Amino acid sequence: MKCLAAALLIVATLATSSVVAQDSYGSNTPGAGGIAPSLFCGQAWMGNPAFGLNVSGALGGTTAVFGVSIQPASIFLGMTEILVDLNPANLILLTAVPVSGPIGTAGVGSAFLSLPLSFPVDPSVAGFIFYAQAVMSDNSLGSFASTRGLEVEIAMPPMVYVGTSVGGSNDPSWLIDPIGQSVIQSYTANVNNVTDAEFAHGGSRVYVGTSLGQAVMELDTGAATPSYSAFYNAGGVCYGIGYDRRNNIVYTLSDGPTGSRELIALDANLGSPTYGTVLSMTAGIGALGIVERWELSPSGRFAGVLTVLPAQLVIVDTDPSSPTWMQWNPLGLIPAGPSPFTLANNLVFTPRDEQILVVVQLAGPVPGEVARYDNLSGTWIDHDPFAPGIQNITGVNMPGAPVTIDIARSGQFAVVCGFSGNGAVARIDLNVAAPSFWGLTALNPGVSLAGAWACSISGDDTSVAVGSFGGAQSQVVLIDVLSGALLGTVPIPGASNVYTVKYH
Repeated sequence: MKCLAAALLIVATLATSSVVAQDSYGSNTPGAGGIAPSLFCGQAWMGNPAFGLNVSGALGGTTAVFGVSIQPASIFLGMTEILVDLNPANLILLTAVPVSGPIGTAGVGSAFLSLPLSFPVDPSVAGFIFYAQAVMSDNSLGSFASTRGLEVEIAMPPMVYVGTSVGGSNDPSWLIDPIGQSVIQSYTANVNNVTDAEFAHGGSRVYVGTSLGQAVMELDTGAATPSYSAFYNAGGVCYGIGYDRRNNIVYTLSDGPTGSRELIALDANLGSPTYGTVLSMTAGIGALGIVERWELSPSGRFAGVLTVLPAQLVIVDTDPSSPTWMQWNPLGLIPAGPSPFTLANNLVFTPRDEQILVVVQLAGPVPGEVARYDNLSGTWIDHDPFAPGIQNITGVNMPGAPVTIDIARSGQFAVVCGFSGNGAVARIDLNVAAPSFWGLTALNPGVSLAGAWACSISGDDTSVAVGSFGGAQSQVVLIDVLSGALLGTVPIPGASNVYTVKYH
């Protein structure tokens, strides 16, 4: 009951909290055996009765003290950094929970603090932040072990946005409930050739890029009837969408302002008088050739832009506090296997921006590849040192004509989908710290994956949504990412060219 009251108090007090990204922050303190405990949680969506904070890697049999506050802190207690504000005006909860596991055994203990978010959805709360940390007594050291801090964003319930291009100027799009496996709202107008979409402000908004519509559209999911409005009229194509939550900036690639495609930064601060206007843009990136596909890193500090024929990777500085904001640096050709031509179709950054994964399509109905660039060393990773040259991730389970890649929030795996043949989806297991350890597993849900252009992983890393068209029925296929089992399908009648599927 106390934890439920604390969860309700979070909502009541969040109006005084700053809006920043959900992420880990600060430093941890290792415990016995040099093992640092970790703190993590699922999505903090309103109405989620199972929400809570998890600790793992702790000393067995000890006690974890959880602190939850509406403000972060950085205060050292000996060698331990306290990362939540304990001021009574900001402190929401301070409570002890027993840690499981054999008493005195290092790194095996876990604890769970239940914080059920069982209250009605309030769009005005979406996007607010609370901060959490866990500290454990560690008798082996005579001191404390601690987790890093965790920024947790209160969000709207899970949704999937689906965008298409069907011909004409009014293309259908949908908001889907992946839990109830039903359509929340369908649209038959307002967007023309959707190129990408991103949920923002705790899921209360979706920013949608359109090429033929020559605009970035905004979908208000918190409205009684979610509806579109124009966020930015570009006067030119808008390829891709990126949202920097820390700085409330939306990025798109457009030729509207200059006639040459540039990456454009737009003010997405809901309270700003310049909302929806241009803050800055790159200069000259369009001169590299055809540029359409790109992606913003999780931190918002970098963007990766892909060129077409030849396939190159370009890095853009998207940190607005940097003296080189919006300046770019070409990294050269993307490695690929033998082929008359190669297309770099999509990319993702790992959660802490350490690496970039690039989806590569080869000529013909053959498995695609995933090239991996290491940001720390500035080199492409070789996945087979016994073969000459740089060898990418590939194999018989890799989809042919791969178009989209998405990465789990944990960074432990990515999912790739491709449209060659009857369509296919695969999971790539990853170890960022040890790149030579990877695995490739086909996901076979037992239903049609025809036209699998787009896929997106759920916020809790448990499922993937795949858009399928061209078979007997256009639909969104929901798949368990570990087993590949079918979780369900949601029909999207009349859809073709499902270019965008985006999970919140």
